Amino acid sequence: MALNPSQKDYRCVYLIEDDPIERNRLCTLLAEANYSVQVFPSGGALLAEVDKTTRGVLILELLLADMSGLALQSRLVTSSINLKPIFISAAGTIEMCVQAMRGGAVDFIEKPFTDAQFVRSVKLAAAEVILKEKVVRPRNTGERRYISLTTRQREIMDLLAKGKSNRRLAELLGLSTRTVEIHRAAIMRKLGAGSLAELVCMACINENMRPEEMLLTVRSTSE
Repeated sequence: MALNPSQKDYRCVYLIEDDPIERNRLCTLLAEANYSVQVFPSGGALLAEVDKTTRGVLILELLLADMSGLALQSRLVTSSINLKPIFISAAGTIEMCVQAMRGGAVDFIEKPFTDAQFVRSVKLAAAEVILKEKVVRPRNTGERRYISLTTRQREIMDLLAKGKSNRRLAELLGLSTRTVEIHRAAIMRKLGAGSLAELVCMACINENMRPEEMLLTVRSTSE
């Protein structure tokens, strides 16, 4: 399953899924959203085909045929492979979700999920691939911390700054309240914010740094 160079871009989605029904469903959704899809039966099969020139979105579960999804994520990070993971799971614990997010996962989607929620997460992950490719030279510590946020975390930070509650955020973004709480805690930790008020101030200060060319595309599909 050799990959040609034209497929190694942010519109390529790498899918690890051994259930044929779910695989066909996700492949159809991705094709309709104009993404190319590469399907792999296991984590090892994926590792055999990707390298440091590979970039794109990775869809995987916590438990793969040959290793855990978290172990695969760790190997990709160690090898400097620019694949932005989206975890999907029906039985993930809060500890696993936190570990995935800290390892660089863009999203952690709990089953069952809607088609719209899945495609939206893929768009966010694709935006993250572009961000990593850009050369960003922050001017101060606050900006460096802000840039360390994922696209999903910037989106949540923006809505928090507008006064949205965790429950309302979950409704707007199609996430569980638990996932929103995990993202919010990660945002506070990364920015060093001691309170919601301080977080709102940081959002206002850094608003001009938001990657609008990507976020506007993502948001327009959900309105």
